[in-house]
Amino acid sequence: MSAVKEVLRVSTAPPTVVCPENEQKRILEFCMGCLEQEKAGSLYICGCPGTRKRPSMEKVKRYVADFYILCL
Repeated sequence: MSAVKEVLRVSTAPPTVVCPENEQKRILEFCMGCLEQEKAGSLYICGCPGTRKRPSMEKVKRYVADFYILCL
């Protein structure tokens, strides 16, 4: 039971993100497009609980931040 509780904890992250690469790519392209055009944008991401939406967005956010820092 304790192993199950540990896996279901919000703070426990898997070593890999489950979001398919094509979905992460679409999110990244949207974000990069907004940056390149210097325009705000809105993106609605939905899914059932536990589908790893937040870790997927964190991965995209890190990529965009790293890219932005390299461009400075």
